[in-house]
Amino acid sequence: IILHLLDQSELDLPYEQQVTLQDLETGEKIQIDPADIREGYKREVDQYLQSIRRACNDTDIEYHSLRIDEPYDRALIKLLTRRA
Repeated sequence: IILHLLDQSELDLPYEQQVTLQDLETGEKIQIDPADIREGYKREVDQYLQSIRRACNDTDIEYHSLRIDEPYDRALIKLLTRRA
């Protein structure tokens, strides 16, 4: 089973002003204007998540995405009731 924790801002890129993003693995920083890349970003994220779901499905791994803004107890109860 895979539990994929996602923040809504990862999916929507909701920022309205120029922001600095930092790669947590390399420390590299880039400045972006979200309005310039939002549409393409959302498309890429959707394709990425679809590829994860497809890979899990193809290998009989149960995949569930959970939003970090949802209380964990509620998310886990929903998950467990779906599995029953």
